[in-house]
Amino acid sequence: MNLEKLLPKRGFQRRPMWFWSGVTVVAVIIITAIAVPLGIVLPKRGKPPSASIILPLYIYPHDITIVESRKDLKFTVVVNPSSGPGSESLPDSHYREAIGQFGKYPNVELLGYVRTSYAKRSIEDVIRDINVYAGWSSQNMSLSMNGIFLDEAPHQYSHDADSFMRKVGQEINGATGLREPKTIVHNPGVVPDARFHGTGANITVVFEHDYDSWRASGQAAVAALAPNKRDTYSLIVHSVPQTLNSGELQDFLASMSSVAQHLYITTNRADYYESFADDWSQFVSAVPG
Repeated sequence: MNLEKLLPKRGFQRRPMWFWSGVTVVAVIIITAIAVPLGIVLPKRGKPPSASIILPLYIYPHDITIVESRKDLKFTVVVNPSSGPGSESLPDSHYREAIGQFGKYPNVELLGYVRTSYAKRSIEDVIRDINVYAGWSSQNMSLSMNGIFLDEAPHQYSHDADSFMRKVGQEINGATGLREPKTIVHNPGVVPDARFHGTGANITVVFEHDYDSWRASGQAAVAALAPNKRDTYSLIVHSVPQTLNSGELQDFLASMSSVAQHLYITTNRADYYESFADDWSQFVSAVPG
């Protein structure tokens, strides 16, 4: 700042010391008045918390090697051959080969997909699916699952739903064919009633919806959850705009990782998990590790 503009326009003359002291004070006040608001307005960027990727693998994978490119990330891969394990004791040969390749990486955890229909499905059918996944390891150790992903988990509390999910959790923990320590994921897709927290889930998907819904209300709802439990929360966002540049993508993922550790996004606007979106590699590269 040019302080001469603050002085009277007179010819040169020697000023007393008290004058220059006053000018210094004025300058400090002006600079402070400018700098302090800027410090308040401008965001303070910091390193976002580390995250991991939860991948709904409802398709044959085509880019497994990308897992190796991010050894600093954990990949939780949800294996879903046919809206569950399918009617046979093993998935088809192509799917078996893909699962076996994923299983070679130490940063990959494999979960079997089981639908609960919001605790309305026959519990015998749910347990049957769990046992099929658990049985894979007895036929081929490369197909060993680390746990179960319970889709369509209930979010509205009832005694029956609570009992259902507790029973299913006990079956998973008691299944001898699943690797230890077993991981149980509940996917209600929204923040569930807090009373479900004791039903055995290690991770809960507290948001599964489109990008606009996340911006409109989802982010605020998730932000209200306990921040010290972010390692137990997962977010899945689809229909992400393809127009996001790399900086916007990084900011978006940073905002997600600040409230949840397990993330997945896709630009797909239909059949969200039945194909890898064009931005799959960009997403993996941008996740904070």
